[in-house]
Amino acid sequence: MINQNKIHEQIKYFRKKRGLTQEQLAEILDVSIGAVSKWESGQNTPELNMIINLARLFEVSVDVLIGYEVESLDLEENIESINRLTKERKFDEAIELSQRLLFKYPNNFKTVHSSARTYFLAAFDSGDKKKKNLYFEEALQLERKALNLLDQDKSPLLTEIKIKAEISQIYRILGKTDESVRILEEINANDFYSSNIGYILTSQSNPTGKDLEKAYENLQLGLMNSMDILLNTCYGYINYYLKTKPVDYNKILDVCNIARSYCDSLSPNDKKTPSYLDRIKVTFLIVEAISYQFLEDESLADKRLMEIKDMAERYDKSPSFKIESVHLSEKRKSQVFDDFGESLSKSTTRIIKDQLEDDGEADHIKIILEKWEKIIGS
Repeated sequence: MINQNKIHEQIKYFRKKRGLTQEQLAEILDVSIGAVSKWESGQNTPELNMIINLARLFEVSVDVLIGYEVESLDLEENIESINRLTKERKFDEAIELSQRLLFKYPNNFKTVHSSARTYFLAAFDSGDKKKKNLYFEEALQLERKALNLLDQDKSPLLTEIKIKAEISQIYRILGKTDESVRILEEINANDFYSSNIGYILTSQSNPTGKDLEKAYENLQLGLMNSMDILLNTCYGYINYYLKTKPVDYNKILDVCNIARSYCDSLSPNDKKTPSYLDRIKVTFLIVEAISYQFLEDESLADKRLMEIKDMAERYDKSPSFKIESVHLSEKRKSQVFDDFGESLSKSTTRIIKDQLEDDGEADHIKIILEKWEKIIGS
């Protein structure tokens, strides 16, 4: 049944989206301006054949045009089947079903996007080079079409970024480096795709000097971004385990080990030159000391506090906020800003006190604070 209250809104919406006036739409459809005006005001409803023509013109499915909130159960079930068959690597069956749905719902976003993913993964799985390229080309065409149907999606901005990243990947595989990089640069907010750009540029058989220079810059940005992501992830895990009762201090120690190992891998080769990463490592050493104290391993708790003391003394003599102190980022001249304070020793005291404030009944944190203040002589 046609939703008369909805279709007039849809006709007006898609007409404006196409940049058409009522007069222009009337001319295209060979109807009067009055007819278009009545459709959009809800005074009249177009005949079925006219609805089909409007859907074709606006490049949407009839279901979308007449205002169905949810696609038919049959369509939803079939899309789920495509996704299931794809996961099961039954690509021939998935593609056959995709083709049937694309014929029936050529302008349905879910159908087009799910089918694009199926062709993309089928291309990876195919051992036939000719078929592989055909599948990648088909996936590319469907991804492009999906971009034009984004208004049907609930999160169009996020989905647009995702689809463009997928298109870039296909271009890279097809050897179209310039197109691949260009698309990623369009969506590279906060350097999220800088690593990908660097990788694509260096993957060429014969990159130019300019390409390599651009790649290096992007790889450095990507390294900083990945470091930020990993460290924030580790801090998040620590907070999670601290606030999930009972506190699993062994898991917290595992997370700290991952984070410190990562920082060590990017620290200066001699391991003695002060580096901005020392400031990061101290935060995890503090958590480790507190964790060992809770687990009643006094020896390891004391050892971590002494490591903090040695690192703080070395760093505070020659503090570094320079990115170039991070391994593989020697050419970057920018600096890092944080809220730790300049002195690592004082920062350590403040961080432990903050932890105690968050959990004032924690005797093990009180003990760590007392030990630390004794070590630094305060």
